Amino acid sequence: MTLQMIVGKALANTDADLTSRLKVLPFAPLTYTKQEAGLVAGLRQLALANAASAAALRASLTVMVADFLEREARTQRPGATPFWRDLAMTPAEVARVYVEMVGENPKKVLSKLPRGPGASAGTGREGNFNGWLFQQYALHHVQLHKELAQIASGHVLDLNGRLAASSGGLFDAHETPLSLSGRFGAPHRATDFWLSPRRTENRPPKLSEVDPTADYDWDEFMDGAYVAPLLVPGQQNILFWTVAVGLEVKRPAAAAADLSRQIGENFGRMQDSDMLRMTLDGSRTPVLVPTRAFVFVPESRWLVGATRSLHDTPEYDFVSSTSGGYPESYLRLRVRFDTGPIDRLSGLLFRARLKP
Repeated sequence: MTLQMIVGKALANTDADLTSRLKVLPFAPLTYTKQEAGLVAGLRQLALANAASAAALRASLTVMVADFLEREARTQRPGATPFWRDLAMTPAEVARVYVEMVGENPKKVLSKLPRGPGASAGTGREGNFNGWLFQQYALHHVQLHKELAQIASGHVLDLNGRLAASSGGLFDAHETPLSLSGRFGAPHRATDFWLSPRRTENRPPKLSEVDPTADYDWDEFMDGAYVAPLLVPGQQNILFWTVAVGLEVKRPAAAAADLSRQIGENFGRMQDSDMLRMTLDGSRTPVLVPTRAFVFVPESRWLVGATRSLHDTPEYDFVSSTSGGYPESYLRLRVRFDTGPIDRLSGLLFRARLKP
């Protein structure tokens, strides 16, 4: 599918009620077996354990979580393709991500469990935890990254056409016109995006004034992207990059409530920061790049907000919004990913009141 075809399909859905299209599936009732109670107790113990005592517990819990997910997938959707196939993962690999997240206990959301008896499913700390998990699993989603890679390749082709024709229209993140030569290489998948804190001076520094070796603090940025380096004959160092497609990932309820604002703020945040840190797929060493070294075509920034559905075919909507503070348009993409088994486990983890 070409970029034109993707946009065409998305435009056909622009008049849809996006909130109703992003349906929130009902959570399973909060009942559990004795075996499941043991699993929940072990996960809560892991969340509070120190590193020295956690290794053996992680290993046993990974086996137990994998067994739970397999049973739950068969129970919730008999005969359906299990969700880990969409991720090109095994149940054990899915379980390992879950157990590692519990062990990290991000922002201490697992420190006081169970939640109160009136806590709603999938909200508050439980919703945050499920959202972080969804972001981790999205990094492995086969169809999502097939779609993103296709969009990224089409954008790079357009940029290289502009470079070859010397037609201009290229700007840095601070909307300064650029005159460049060379061509953009193949897009690389990148994750773990962070921005240096908002600068205190109004004037952004020149590219030559930015110190990549400075001791920066870092703020979380995009969930992922495909980036492409500018390749210049005879020049070994990469001086410029482009975000071929940027990605934000949210579950349906969060996407309906907040996705437009988050995407709309992204490039404004780049303008307010001096440095970006990212990790390219296959590398463990982060790449530090001045925000002034990112190349954009203002009227053609490719941004995707991804969420889940139960349909086999990817679905696009074209969204225009000003909720991030200035006009921004992006593609909202829904890909098949049945989170029901994971949602039930998280519901038990956060809300089950285990018997002594």
